[in-house]
Amino acid sequence: MTKPKKPSKSASRGPGRSDVSETKRAAPRQTMPAGQRELFRRLLLSMRERLNGQVTSLKNDSLETTDWLNMEEDGTDIFDQQFALNIVSSENEMLQEIDGALERMEKGAYGLCESCSNLIHEARLKALPFAKTCIECQSKLEKGTARIRPPILLENR
Repeated sequence: MTKPKKPSKSASRGPGRSDVSETKRAAPRQTMPAGQRELFRRLLLSMRERLNGQVTSLKNDSLETTDWLNMEEDGTDIFDQQFALNIVSSENEMLQEIDGALERMEKGAYGLCESCSNLIHEARLKALPFAKTCIECQSKLEKGTARIRPPILLENR
């Protein structure tokens, strides 16, 4: 005795209908050439080393008080210290972005847009080596946050 054949999935859907999962294939993952990836890795490491030096220098300089006797300049000194520490904060954020880019590189995801998975153009990566998104997706992201202040409404008097 032979077992009856089970109808195929596409046959059970009726004529003209096919199983999408049977015909849909995953697109091949795009990757950056190894030589180009190595150039960006060296660039990121160089940037990280330079920023680490700047952060250390700014921290040390801004936390030193050089003139204890001249009280008139205390306000200026405090402003300068605060300004330098704000720069340190920004550079620390950039260091985190660089470390994130190096981590993505290790995982094989460097140079791929986090939004659309397309390759980020080389020109963008040269300008901003730790970019996470392609220019098109970044533009879309910024469109929602482009307005810094509400428009001024003028009233007729």
